[in-house]
Amino acid sequence: MKSNVLRFPSIIWTVIKHIPTLDPLVILTNAPIFVGIDQGKVVGFLSIKKFGKTVELGTLYVYPSFRKQGYAEQLFLEAKKQYPKSYLLCTPKMSELYMRYGFQIVEQPKGIMGLRKRLFDKFIAPFVGYRIVVMETK
Repeated sequence: MKSNVLRFPSIIWTVIKHIPTLDPLVILTNAPIFVGIDQGKVVGFLSIKKFGKTVELGTLYVYPSFRKQGYAEQLFLEAKKQYPKSYLLCTPKMSELYMRYGFQIVEQPKGIMGLRKRLFDKFIAPFVGYRIVVMETK
């Protein structure tokens, strides 16, 4: 289901609980989200961040008790259908997964995605212990 983050307090709490790794921009902008629901329970979500004409597939999160059941893939594929030209930020290790879904690494990102990467690498990477790459759909 497509909605907005402020309609789901449990998702807001998940983002707050996992800052700095889950992006607080999702809450601050009341970002569009894809919500996975099974038997009335929220099983996970994928946020969408829009910066002008640039669309970033944001946080993809499945609650631990629902993992390894295909929910992440369903959320991701649904978002990719609606936003075929999109970007994402991820760890180099996760980039292998996203390559299977038609993304490629942007070696020298420009514009807003380059800025987001530089800000993450400078201010967040020292706290979380990893850097990120920018990927875009082919």
